[in-house]
Amino acid sequence: MRRKLIKKLDAMLATFEIADRISKDDVEAAKRFVDAVEKACAFLAEFPDSGEIVRTRHRRLRGLRAWPVQGFRNYLILFLPKDRVVEILAVIHGARNLRYVLREL
Repeated sequence: MRRKLIKKLDAMLATFEIADRISKDDVEAAKRFVDAVEKACAFLAEFPDSGEIVRTRHRRLRGLRAWPVQGFRNYLILFLPKDRVVEILAVIHGARNLRYVLREL
């Protein structure tokens, strides 16, 4: 069952900030990045139990998962599947300190 997709503003902004950085070297790659994030989000709405579980002590983030952006292996989508929705919380570079990122969510 496809769930409703909710993208947090910070995740949307991060997607475009990352694409902007990528565009400085390759405009087409930046467009592919945005498309890959959109496709991944649609996939996660359809298959919300995909991805790796992210262990966290934050109660409100229990069940948090990470999914790689296809074609851009260094980037991850952090999302929270719930009963009827999938919340896209962040799009990040995989080298970022996850503990710090989780505090920001």
